[in-house]
Amino acid sequence: MYFQILDIRDVVFRNIPTWAQDGVMAASPYRDDQGWHVVGRGFTAAEPVTFSHLFLADGTDPLEFTIRSEPLLSPGPPGCMDELGVEDPTVIGRPHFGRGVLYSQVRRKPPGETPSSEALGVYVSLGHLFQLEQRDDRWAAPEYHTPDTVLEPTEQRWWERPLDMCKEGEILLRKGEKNDVLFYEFADGERSRIAAAETGLGALGRILTWNSRLWLDRRPGMWDSDHVSTGPIVRLRDKRLMFYNGRSGERIWSIGEVIFDPATLAIEYRSEEPIIVPPKEIGWKNQYIAFSSGALVDGDTIYLYHHIADRRIRCAVGTLK
Repeated sequence: MYFQILDIRDVVFRNIPTWAQDGVMAASPYRDDQGWHVVGRGFTAAEPVTFSHLFLADGTDPLEFTIRSEPLLSPGPPGCMDELGVEDPTVIGRPHFGRGVLYSQVRRKPPGETPSSEALGVYVSLGHLFQLEQRDDRWAAPEYHTPDTVLEPTEQRWWERPLDMCKEGEILLRKGEKNDVLFYEFADGERSRIAAAETGLGALGRILTWNSRLWLDRRPGMWDSDHVSTGPIVRLRDKRLMFYNGRSGERIWSIGEVIFDPATLAIEYRSEEPIIVPPKEIGWKNQYIAFSSGALVDGDTIYLYHHIADRRIRCAVGTLK
């Protein structure tokens, strides 16, 4: 284990609005000269895959935040790419284009497409949220928006089966001649895995991707035997560490770690056992869930944000050995 956990604390959110009263999750943190901030997901539906919103919360420390009263982004009108929900935010910074957010766009599958036992009746695409602009301490977002879709699952042809989900994006910025890398979770109706794609910027900061390939697969018989999903990336000397999420055959989502070379993406270490396991608290679809979503480094301290049971957010505080 490379991440040495010193403490795990509940993250407190104040001013929870009615549109997030049933749960807050998927916290992606960042810092600026105004303090600590979190972009997260709030929902009210009985099943949180639908009709969720993105929120922005502000704080003066990493463990307590106040949610702004208006959603940062809400589902779009019927027929658009995110008509059912906006999910899984990841705050990203791109040179010359400021701060933006990768997020998941959820829409209905057409009538007649019957989901399998693992799949849902939806398509999930990876979108690039509007550029976040701060004006008079308010974050501007259109009420309805034209989503910039980075990865549309039905257009992916590199995998052996048709895909219905591309989500949970994380970007690795690389200097020099190497292209940047977009890691993302993809699902084929049965299992989810992690892909790596080369990525760059097009006109107006639009994110382009090419050369997707399988990067991290599930491991039969282990704690991540059914599904794996991306998590936040931090620097470990000249390597990178990704906190990733895996689900076992017992429907338990836990958090592990992968060490890899940022130049070649070669994996040099992978958790034999999870570093964080969920409490016995039933979450969505009768699963036990601990799911990493964001990390911040403050000196030698790492704050690893993760949600429990798809309802509340905790933070593991620790250091890297």
